[in-house]
Amino acid sequence: PEGLPVLKQNAYGQPSDVRYSDFLKLVGADRIEKVTFSPDGTQLLGVDVDGVRCKIEALPNDPDLLTSLTSHKVDVTVLPAQESSGL
Repeated sequence: PEGLPVLKQNAYGQPSDVRYSDFLKLVGADRIEKVTFSPDGTQLLGVDVDGVRCKIEALPNDPDLLTSLTSHKVDVTVLPAQESSGL
């Protein structure tokens, strides 16, 4: 599709930052294969169909996100909160 954001593989294999609006476009175009959320739901790591990783470090509180991901058959994982950190 025209105007679809392209994820670029970072030189060091680190996930590249992506804007939330661009991420939603990629999900809508079935370009995102897998998403992992941080335990508090404020960050995500995504992997596109080419294996390129992207990240969002400050997720907006979007109640529709999960619906959108599941309807596009994205594999969603939420990392477990760390067991007692000993503090």
